Amino acid sequence: MHFSLINEFYNFILSRDISFATNDDYFINKKNPSKKVNRCGLGINQCAIAYDGNIYGCQEQPSQGRKSFFYIGNLFIDQGINKKEHNRLLTAYVNRQNLICENKILC
Repeated sequence: MHFSLINEFYNFILSRDISFATNDDYFINKKNPSKKVNRCGLGINQCAIAYDGNIYGCQEQPSQGRKSFFYIGNLFIDQGINKKEHNRLLTAYVNRQNLICENKILC
């Protein structure tokens, strides 16, 4: 199926944010370089777009609205991903303490 409005916005975001999305300083956590942000839920590889144009880093979050921790912008208001909101999400992830499995047999 072809949705011209969504395709146009997608191309706009890609062309506008490609340098933002490839900036190594933005993605590398100097304190913990092994903690990669190239994973699900952070709006790097994929994101979710709600019916109202809100963009979320996690596909399970659109029902939460703009108050969701995973809200990273709006197609109409921010013209795509809001760098400040996206940076807040990524920073919270890379600064979060690593979870350790208590029962190594289950991991």
